[in-house]
Amino acid sequence: MKALSLHPFYAVDIACGDKTEEFRSWQTPYRGDLLICSSQYNDGPLFPRGYALCIVELYGIDKGPKGYSWHLRNLRPIVPFKVKGKLHLFEVDDHLIDPIVCDVPCTEDILYQLWEEMGIVTLD
Repeated sequence: MKALSLHPFYAVDIACGDKTEEFRSWQTPYRGDLLICSSQYNDGPLFPRGYALCIVELYGIDKGPKGYSWHLRNLRPIVPFKVKGKLHLFEVDDHLIDPIVCDVPCTEDILYQLWEEMGIVTLD
């Protein structure tokens, strides 16, 4: 699957459904499922570093005055796993991706509880 690495703060915002646009200085002809990964950048203990967090659909890109606005929808949470990010789009083996199936909407609280249980964030 195609993947995109972002600062952990922004990757979490996308994974929690709070961010549906990502701004880049470049565009791509690719449209479809995109694995959102957090980079190793240290945004603090509340943000997982170096993990794949969710899948979204990249369905459009618009040119703006300061770059490109990538439009994201169809958020699907996954069980996080370690990923070494790269610049631009990169490939991650589909076999590593394990979707989370929730009986209720997978909220930010549920995601943070899972991430804390996995030891990838610290909520204290």
